Amino acid sequence: MPPMSDTLMVGVSGVRGIVGKDLTPEVVARWAMAFGLWAKERRPAVVIGRDARESGPRFAEAATEGLTAAGCEVIDVGLVPTPTLQLAVEHHGAGGGIAITASHNPIEWNALKFVGPDGIFLDGRDGARVAALVAERTGGAGRGSRVVHDNEAIARHLEGVLQLAVVDVERIRSNWPSSMSSGFEHVASAWRSTRCGARAARSCRRCWSAWAAGSSG
Repeated sequence: MPPMSDTLMVGVSGVRGIVGKDLTPEVVARWAMAFGLWAKERRPAVVIGRDARESGPRFAEAATEGLTAAGCEVIDVGLVPTPTLQLAVEHHGAGGGIAITASHNPIEWNALKFVGPDGIFLDGRDGARVAALVAERTGGAGRGSRVVHDNEAIARHLEGVLQLAVVDVERIRSNWPSSMSSGFEHVASAWRSTRCGARAARSCRRCWSAWAAGSSG
């Protein structure tokens, strides 16, 4: 395997570089295999997902090869926001996750971001362990049992957000100062019609808070 670029940027919870220069499919596979070996100590399943960068599909394939070489099952959630991948790791009880995304970096960049089994990015100790496995060039432990595709990750994420954000408007009204009761019903009704459609008794806390804060000024 060709040596990795000396300018590849290794951080606490991942690695990033310029596509084709610092970050190649070979480099991605190498880091993914190391992460797979780390994750397999927890559970031999890893979730992968990517953003919309052109190099994403190619790197997702390389990461899959690295993970299966480490003996991991791969759960591919496809093109998703990074928080969706993090929630998918918890949903599947996976040993970890790899987000293939360079976030705010220019289009010529890409990166691997490593997520632990708790859905949180790796800390310094675990990140250092993955980097050490890369440096050791440890071989894989056989092929993973399968590669599966999870096409419901975004839908689950959205449903989870709605369930967490739903509040009972009647409960808010009962706690509202009596002098503002009629005014509350007026603004709540208008807000429900614009934000939550026909749902008359339940609304989204985040939308309500933002709308109410704007209206109060």
